[in-house]
Amino acid sequence: MPDPAGCLSLAQAALETTLADCAAFRALTDPAMDQAGALARIYQEGLPRPASGRTHTLAEFTTYRPYAIIWTDPERGFIATAEAASADGTDFLDAGRLILEIERTATDVANDEPSSEDNLTWRNAIGQVIDNLKGLAGQGGYLCITSIELEEGTYWNPPSLAKTHGVFQGVKLAITWEGAG
Repeated sequence: MPDPAGCLSLAQAALETTLADCAAFRALTDPAMDQAGALARIYQEGLPRPASGRTHTLAEFTTYRPYAIIWTDPERGFIATAEAASADGTDFLDAGRLILEIERTATDVANDEPSSEDNLTWRNAIGQVIDNLKGLAGQGGYLCITSIELEEGTYWNPPSLAKTHGVFQGVKLAITWEGAG
């Protein structure tokens, strides 16, 4: 994987670092997990390619989860605005919108659906991830987050996918940012 360079990739990398330092994200797998362990669960642009074939297997999904995927919003992902206070008009403020998708394998399942209690546990966990992101926003080395929106979810898979994808829960968050962390 190439090192991030330029305003688009650096913003995604900053969100990756910010998320990896969220205790609530780490707790989805192992509360004792360190940053390196959390980073191993965060992917840029999508999951790694399937080991064989065109689609991931149930075993691959199970191995990857819980995971996060970060990508730049394809419609409102980036803007650079000239700063009026700039002496020569060449200073720009970068801003953009990233999408953060988090999925986990459901822990309490009946009839290929998570239980109501498991869905509430998932919603609580995602709320804690959001709270952690807000707490780290703009601190040195972290993404300068200006808003967090619930883009989709919390959701769970339709029962028809259980045999090929497992029973999972997910969320998509839209993360608006500006400047550097």
